[in-house]
Amino acid sequence: MRTDAAVGCAVGLEDLVTEELGELGYQAEYIKPAKLLVRDVGSDDVVSLNYLTRQATRVFLMAWIGEAESVGDIRACADEVDYTQYMTPEQTFGVKGVRSGEHEFTSTDIGAYVGAAVVDCFQARHGVRVRANLDEPDVQFYAELRDSHFMITVNSTGESLIRRHARPFQHFAPMRPNLAATLLRMSSFESGVGMLDPMAGGGTISTEACMMVRKIPSGHFRDSFAFERLHCVDEGSYARVRAEALSQIVPCSTKLGACDKYARSVEGMRGNFAEQGFGDDIRTWEDMAETLDGIEVGEYDTLVTNPPYGVRIGNPRVVRRLYDAFPIAAMDKGIREIVVTTPRQANICHALTAAGYKVVEQRHFLYGGLWSWIVRAVAPDAPPAAS
Repeated sequence: MRTDAAVGCAVGLEDLVTEELGELGYQAEYIKPAKLLVRDVGSDDVVSLNYLTRQATRVFLMAWIGEAESVGDIRACADEVDYTQYMTPEQTFGVKGVRSGEHEFTSTDIGAYVGAAVVDCFQARHGVRVRANLDEPDVQFYAELRDSHFMITVNSTGESLIRRHARPFQHFAPMRPNLAATLLRMSSFESGVGMLDPMAGGGTISTEACMMVRKIPSGHFRDSFAFERLHCVDEGSYARVRAEALSQIVPCSTKLGACDKYARSVEGMRGNFAEQGFGDDIRTWEDMAETLDGIEVGEYDTLVTNPPYGVRIGNPRVVRRLYDAFPIAAMDKGIREIVVTTPRQANICHALTAAGYKVVEQRHFLYGGLWSWIVRAVAPDAPPAAS
């Protein structure tokens, strides 16, 4: 079976995900905020989109797309889908309705209409009544209405792709791996380019960096994917894609550093790296981002980090002092590039400029319900980022 796929991502980062998908051989089109369309994908492609993409959040199979405004439209659209393509009569299903805009019905209503269509489809084709399971369904459908734009999709991922690292230590403010991958892609980081995260927390950025330079697929640590339960995905696809990806893994030949001011975080990230098999690939130590006493001048090329925001937790004045200090320390240590994410755009841009860096890129995006910024700055003599 060949179908279209909808790739989910963070709002504001759609073009970067499109670029990554292009590198994997897929041409993506913008559908709406946080959704990209990849046309005519086969079974192996469904696996690849889930197993290889680093910035995406979920991959959906497109069952129906078009316009709908009324309850009648929703029901008519839902009745056009052959749900037997995606699940067997023995499997359970769930439908999640998602609605934005002004309508005379709710998200729950949309889910109920599509759920009824699933039951009717199997009753008509197989003479059986399939069972719904809203908590842990074998197959999950999404019914998304944004104003009059309506989609019925099938979740081929399961739990979000951000759930992908083996992490026995959970930092109190963990960074999402897909955002860590975006920060690294926006920098000049690549194999052979030393990367430092001086506020590493649980070590997510360094984990992503290590996986990138070693060519370890993003889905390597996942226990399962929803596509393994989909009737339309060939049973051999996962084994084929995984075997090919794992054959490309190489040793780490890049200097990676992760430090933090808190001993508990350093101990925790070391445990995470050991669990992931990266204990020998990433140097870890306790250090202050404001001084970077633990590194030599010229030891690292680029600094990629996710500092405290001082919005939901933390003292804003302390955060402001941290923002003012760490770019100066980085410049003193010969770090030629800084890529940072924070909602405190004015603060970080002022601090980077005051330290002698030139802000060359700023990007506004939505992260966990909070609008934030990614800022990239370079030293005056730094070469342009790798394309």
